[in-house]
Amino acid sequence: MNDKKFQKKLEKIRKKGERQKQKAELEAEYAEYYPHRKGTKVSNIMLVIIVIMVTLYTMASFALQFCTSVEISSTLTTCFFAFWSAEIIALAGIRVSKVQKEKKEEEDLPESEGEG
Repeated sequence: MNDKKFQKKLEKIRKKGERQKQKAELEAEYAEYYPHRKGTKVSNIMLVIIVIMVTLYTMASFALQFCTSVEISSTLTTCFFAFWSAEIIALAGIRVSKVQKEKKEEEDLPESEGEG
């Protein structure tokens, strides 16, 4: 009974692999007809927001320190910049992993065409 389940799962995996291969071949063949991605990426919007927030915080802290002659809490400043730095690092990690995945897919695609 386990052998039958295993064979069914194995057949599903084979079919899925064949469908992915056919899809990649069709995409390569009709690449000029696929619509290009339009619009702005969320990561680019986030970078703009981060730059604006850091600039506003810096300007506000300078203005408050100049007007009130009292320094803004160094802990608050440290936490603020640490938060936005972590956001930038996370965005960079996501982008790097996507680029690596795309490169790997590009390298694997010509090999699969040569086998068929």
